[in-house]
Amino acid sequence: IQVISSGGTASAAVISAGGKQYVRLGGSAVKAVITGSQFVSSGGKSLSTTVSSGGAAEVCDGGLFSGGAVIGSQLVSSGGVVRGAAITSKGVQTVLAGGVVSNCSAGTNGVQHVSGGTTYSMVIRPNGTQRVSGGLAMGTKVSSGGIQVISSGGTASAAVIGAGGKQHVRLGGSAVKA
Repeated sequence: IQVISSGGTASAAVISAGGKQYVRLGGSAVKAVITGSQFVSSGGKSLSTTVSSGGAAEVCDGGLFSGGAVIGSQLVSSGGVVRGAAITSKGVQTVLAGGVVSNCSAGTNGVQHVSGGTTYSMVIRPNGTQRVSGGLAMGTKVSSGGIQVISSGGTASAAVIGAGGKQHVRLGGSAVKA
C-alpha cells in the first residue's frame, strides 16, 4: 500500500497487481502506472497516470484525475473529476451520479458509460463508444467510426456527429440539439 497525502508527491510509481495507491488530502501522484488499484479522493490529484490493462482506478469525493490513459477500468463517482484522459485499448470508464468528466476521448475499443454523471466535450474516435443512460453528455463529438448510444434516462445535448459517426437514440433516451 502507498498512501500519498498533504504535501506529498509520488512520481513514476508502479502499482502492481494486488497493490494499492491512495491519493488524498492534497497529495499528488504523477505518471503512475497502475496494474493494481488507485483511489483518488479528498483533494488528491492523479496526474498523467496510466491505468493499465487489469488495473482499476476510482476517483471520488473531491479527487482529480488529469491527463493519462485508461486501458483498464476507471470509476468516477460523486465529487470525482476527470479531465483530459484517453480511454483506449478496451479501457472502460464509468461515470456515476455526481461524477464529472471533461475533455476526454474514447477510441480503439474504449468505452465510456455515463450512468448518472455528467460529461463535457467528449471526443469519440474510431472504434470508441459512449453509452449514455441516466446521465448527461454535453457537446460530445463523434468522429468517423465512433458511436454514441443514448438509452433510458440518458440525455445527449449538442452532440456533433461527424461523417461516418453514428448516434443511436433508443429506449427512452433523448438527443437535444444534435
